[in-house]
Amino acid sequence: MDAWITKNRMALSEMLHDDCLEVNIFGRFSREQVVNEFFDQHELTEYRMSDHLFVELGESACGLSYRVEEEFVSGGMPASYTCYVIALYRKEGNAWKLALWQITPVNG
Repeated sequence: MDAWITKNRMALSEMLHDDCLEVNIFGRFSREQVVNEFFDQHELTEYRMSDHLFVELGESACGLSYRVEEEFVSGGMPASYTCYVIALYRKEGNAWKLALWQITPVNG
């Protein structure tokens, strides 16, 4: 999440798998959409993670689920949510790349 808070597009791009998919309250986004469109439209200001659960999915994949309290600005309007996240990673060479990231609000 540091790439979002520091607004580092290159760091975000490097951590995402080529086939990455993000699902959030705004919709479903491909890697290209996240990096080239969504990134500019939203400013993440706070991201507090808790209640972590790590799941091994073989030698080349793993999952991480956690609860998050986040604050962000979208279209100039501040918002905050408590959500659950599932992040699935795929190993690519020596690096782990984010393949799927879904964030679901706790209270709809």
